[in-house]
Amino acid sequence: MLKLQMERMQPLFKGSMVIGMMKTLNEYMAMSYRMEIVEDKDEGGYVVSFPDLPGCLTCGETIESAVDNAMDAKKAYLLSKNDIVYVGK
Repeated sequence: MLKLQMERMQPLFKGSMVIGMMKTLNEYMAMSYRMEIVEDKDEGGYVVSFPDLPGCLTCGETIESAVDNAMDAKKAYLLSKNDIVYVGK
């Protein structure tokens, strides 16, 4: 697995302009993202999405399982972005 130092922060560039600093996965996971939970009356269960994370959605048979799945989906979504530093074991 990939193991990187938490302190590793590198600037992100767009052309010649610095647009931000790399953040760790833990920093992004700690950020507050609005979560929408909608009951799926046709199929049963619940659908969860994060409006600020386009395409990040999941579902579950119960609200609890849907929220657990949403945390996994959020993590996968954030890891798919180029400006995240993953700190793993």
